[in-house]
Amino acid sequence: MPTSDSDQQLLDAIVSALEARGTSHPAVHIVAFEEVLDAVQTSIEQTGVQQITMATYEEVRTVAAEKAGRSRAHGEIDRVLFDDYRLLRREGDSVSIVDRRDTARYTGTMILAEERVRWRRMLAHQHVLAFPEVLEVLELFAPPGKPASVAQTLRDRFVYFRKFNQVTVDYSVDELDTYGLLQKRSDGSLCSAWGPPAALAGLLLKHYLLLTDFRVEVAIEWTDLVTQVSNVLPPRLFERQPVGSNWLQALNAPPDLFMSEIGGSRTRLTTEGLRWFAGQGLVAPVDCGKVLRQKKAKAALLQLRDALRDRVQKLNAANADAVASALEPA
Repeated sequence: MPTSDSDQQLLDAIVSALEARGTSHPAVHIVAFEEVLDAVQTSIEQTGVQQITMATYEEVRTVAAEKAGRSRAHGEIDRVLFDDYRLLRREGDSVSIVDRRDTARYTGTMILAEERVRWRRMLAHQHVLAFPEVLEVLELFAPPGKPASVAQTLRDRFVYFRKFNQVTVDYSVDELDTYGLLQKRSDGSLCSAWGPPAALAGLLLKHYLLLTDFRVEVAIEWTDLVTQVSNVLPPRLFERQPVGSNWLQALNAPPDLFMSEIGGSRTRLTTEGLRWFAGQGLVAPVDCGKVLRQKKAKAALLQLRDALRDRVQKLNAANADAVASALEPA
């Protein structure tokens, strides 16, 4: 059976999100990012134009990185700010602050327009969009919390777009702690406590698909969905419904991704909603594949299987067989 337009659009969105994300998870130097962004903004303001030369950028980045105690992390700082968080932009020999928003990510100008005390929470949103695999780490620390070492259970597993290893698991825990998604308890354990809009969406989408057996356009009780996600984060963060919520608006989402039914007591993820969220990287490709399998969209499912298999096998993930099995036609 030929691939339908909606199935092809979902496949294209998944593959686009996959190609936009590298296979590695770098060290994320959060304090250094803040120092570099502040230095770049100051330098641009001093020039009186909207950009600086690459040489000037490298100079201010070097000083800012040293101030943050990360003088040897220039490559990682540049990769994250330009490629992963997409807050800065290179154009020839010039560097500018990204000021046009066409995805769920905040722009650099949006973050820099806020008081610096708010930057970290906004950067946390960028972080989840760039590295959505951290949501699996966050769920491990659901209340009442666990020792940091529990995250090593994800080692060598392919999650969302990447494979965890011993080092990147520890990176992820430290990042979630620094960004405030995890909080340290008096006994030294860590517990999930907060999430930016991208994290709230990612958790809701995962558990919606689990509750509907990987079907979209199925209305479910909002209270049932909140019960599932509130095992991880406080229910107040998710508000009364996705429709009209602050977190959905913060994602810059188009209308009609979620539909509210029966006076708001039920919610339904639309086909267009799944496609859009998949394109933002907030739905695991394997979960999208399970949706295609339920729809018996064999052609699209096999194309997704092949795209993921190449990456998973290259990374030698411990769960490679499970990923492939999940994407086999029923």
